Amino acid sequence: KDPTVPIALARVEIISKNNDNARQYLTEAFQLKPDYIITLLSFSQFEKLEGNINEAIKYAEDALAISPEDSEIKTYLENLRQPISAPEIPAETLNENIPNE
Repeated sequence: KDPTVPIALARVEIISKNNDNARQYLTEAFQLKPDYIITLLSFSQFEKLEGNINEAIKYAEDALAISPEDSEIKTYLENLRQPISAPEIPAETLNENIPNE
């Protein structure tokens, strides 16, 4: 069976902010063809959107295992593994906000 239809439906649900339905469609696609790179990357992007970075990394790693020379998957995975950090606030800005006593 072809997983592209449930993947397309999942994308529509994500755009519509129906993430529970999106997860169901992605799960269906995964069950149809668990080694399909587009399914794995779609699930990875969905998990990233949901804030589940470890799950996103797992799906991306599975995709890379299937296509180890794919530079786009490698780059995507490297970006997922980068810690998210807040921009540094200059000390003078912080000091301006301290009330004088």
